[in-house]
Amino acid sequence: MRFTEIFKISFDNKLNFASMIRHLILAYLVTINVEYLIIDYEMRSLSSTDYLLNMSFSRVLILTAMLFVLFSLLSTIVIFERAEPFLIAASVMLYALISLNTSFTPYFFAAMSLLVVASLIYCFHKYDSSEKVIVEEQKHNKVFLFIVAAVSLFICVFLAVWLVFRVITCSTPSFDFAIFSQMFYSMKKSFAPITTIERHYRLSHFKVHVSPIYYLFLPFYCIFPYPATLQVLTAVVMASSVIPLWLIAAKRGLSPKHRMMICAAFMLYPAFCAGASFDLHENVFLTPCILWLFYALEKRSVTLSLIFTALTLGIKEDAAVYAAVIGLYYLINYLLHKNKKERIKQLIISSLMIVLSVSYFIIVTNYLAKFGDGVMTWRYNNFIYDGSSSLFAVIKAVIMSPAKMLYECVDAEKIGFILLSLVPLLGLPLLTRKFERYILLIPYLLINLMTDYGYQYNIFFQYCFGSAAFLIYLTVINFADLRRTKKKTLVALCSLCLCALCFFAIVFPEASFFPKTYYADRDRYDTIEQTMSTIPEEASVAATAFFATGLSQRDVIYDVFYCTDQMLLECDFVVLGTEGYDREAKLLETNGYTVFAQRDNTYIIYESPEHPNKN
Repeated sequence: MRFTEIFKISFDNKLNFASMIRHLILAYLVTINVEYLIIDYEMRSLSSTDYLLNMSFSRVLILTAMLFVLFSLLSTIVIFERAEPFLIAASVMLYALISLNTSFTPYFFAAMSLLVVASLIYCFHKYDSSEKVIVEEQKHNKVFLFIVAAVSLFICVFLAVWLVFRVITCSTPSFDFAIFSQMFYSMKKSFAPITTIERHYRLSHFKVHVSPIYYLFLPFYCIFPYPATLQVLTAVVMASSVIPLWLIAAKRGLSPKHRMMICAAFMLYPAFCAGASFDLHENVFLTPCILWLFYALEKRSVTLSLIFTALTLGIKEDAAVYAAVIGLYYLINYLLHKNKKERIKQLIISSLMIVLSVSYFIIVTNYLAKFGDGVMTWRYNNFIYDGSSSLFAVIKAVIMSPAKMLYECVDAEKIGFILLSLVPLLGLPLLTRKFERYILLIPYLLINLMTDYGYQYNIFFQYCFGSAAFLIYLTVINFADLRRTKKKTLVALCSLCLCALCFFAIVFPEASFFPKTYYADRDRYDTIEQTMSTIPEEASVAATAFFATGLSQRDVIYDVFYCTDQMLLECDFVVLGTEGYDREAKLLETNGYTVFAQRDNTYIIYESPEHPNKN
């Protein structure tokens, strides 16, 4: 056999590409075992990044490439082909043993054990390369569609009430909601996303995060120019995620009954709906846009794929990661499963998505580094071993030591998040023997679990919206592979019940707190709103964090906690809480500020002696 024939991918042979991936996986596993073993035993602890300095990224790449060539040559021998799955499992077990020997924790042991079990299952169960769509019974479509619409409407109203009452009860902080409220005020006036509260000088928000998708909200805000409008729009966008999810489930052949249960479960899924608790954020667009992108690719529509790729990229600079991962998944998926005619079309779409995503990410991050605040790489300091503050260092660390990634992902304080994000879905995102689907777990691992930034693995913050879309998509396609209809009904029903239980036990109490708080002390909150409205719109203001939103509809507003004394004394009005601000109150009074309004145990407002409207 000629050397070139070994590497030729035949479009007529579905397993050839899978075999090459298998060779690459084995080559990589052997390489990382060798690379880890050559480090001195005392330096192997995964609890720090010091051991990574003794590894060589280039050596890992070169050795992996050399072994890949060797294993590809050996694949012509039948004995090696049969032994290869067992060699993969043996390599995984060896890597688990040497990693656990130096960095044992109960959760790391459990994660490594699951990895070993998965490799053993792979040994004894042949890889299923089929992609058959099982079309289920299609009865009572309108009834189940009506139920989904009702649940979605309930969630939309529930989220809108929750978020609006956060505004009314002064529960929205300056970071981040007051930033967006002022930004939309500026966009309405000048079409430019200018804020002063974000960095305490006039600044385009797009120099912190590039999020042109916010302009989709602008027409509605222009009609109803209030902070609460942004909260209602957030609820609508979140609830709209059910539309592409229903269409994806239909495309995968699920019956209306199963579609209804999965869609209803997702609306109640705690790692999705709880993210609203931190108010409007650009990440809220991730869930519907990513699901629409999945649907476009399922439908094989070039136009829709490009539209929703562009919309996803417009959400935020790191949204390029989501689009690139989807492109990579479909690239590999279609190489493995589809016929030649379908492959060519889908390969073009997938490759174009990857190129666009990577190019956009490079352009935008360079723009932020040169003209803006830069990329927040400090959130991954637990992987940056070379002091470079570069995301490339994170990539190198993961490639050289996947054990480090797994070790960080199962840190004790992240277990609660893992349970809340996977158990309500019955672990379905993980239950597949189609290895290429695990590519879709990258956002979940990267955004939520690899970091040491606590907010990113907390369901009550905005960092779950993207990964939730990937997890529910994996749930749908893995659920569709289940063969027995009765078993599928039981699985879907159990997931729905678990999501509902978590929703009413965890999310509902958090949300109901705000309406209860308002009606328990309605006079207080109405007085706050009336008093704040007496401060002229043209006046510059500094306010404490939870009064900032109500005062954000102006050109200049600062957060008292972050601004300097000089900036404080340049403001026409300063709004303080009644506790913990004695130094600031004394500073203002010393410089001639007088009390404009106050309410015991709530606020005190100072007016500058130089304010033009002062009597």
